[in-house]
Amino acid sequence: MPSPQPNGALEYGLFALRVLLAVALYAFLAALLRALLRERPAEIPSHAPTAWLMPTGDSMPVNGHCYAIRSGAWIGRDPQCAICVNDESVGECHACITWDEEAQAWYIEDDLSESGTFVNGQRISRAPLSDGDVIQIGQYKLTFLLHPIQSPSISPPVLSAVRRP
Repeated sequence: MPSPQPNGALEYGLFALRVLLAVALYAFLAALLRALLRERPAEIPSHAPTAWLMPTGDSMPVNGHCYAIRSGAWIGRDPQCAICVNDESVGECHACITWDEEAQAWYIEDDLSESGTFVNGQRISRAPLSDGDVIQIGQYKLTFLLHPIQSPSISPPVLSAVRRP
């Protein structure tokens, strides 16, 4: 007659399975929480004034265009971003510029990037933008303008989608 398995080995196996399931559950919840925090849907404003982003100095993302922004824009390395920059220090979806209807102002928000987003040399997590502010993301500098550039040769692409790439 075969002897039954020792009770201690069975209990140890069940304990190890419980620990494994708990670790898997915590990993899943952490990934879900991170996704929820990063996937904030941007509201499409109804009355946002057009603003412009113009490359400053030697930094020229995507053909050196001046960009017209109507409702907001993502800036990052992802090709789906409204302004795509080729710099390894820039996150895929690094920062978002949006119109805050309640405050009646444009804001820039860093999307938890490692290298940071700077406005006029100050690192920000979220900040209002004023005419002439210089935004730095990685090596790129863009000047935020509330009035169009008076030049017949400039026809800026219009950025009207705020959805996350």
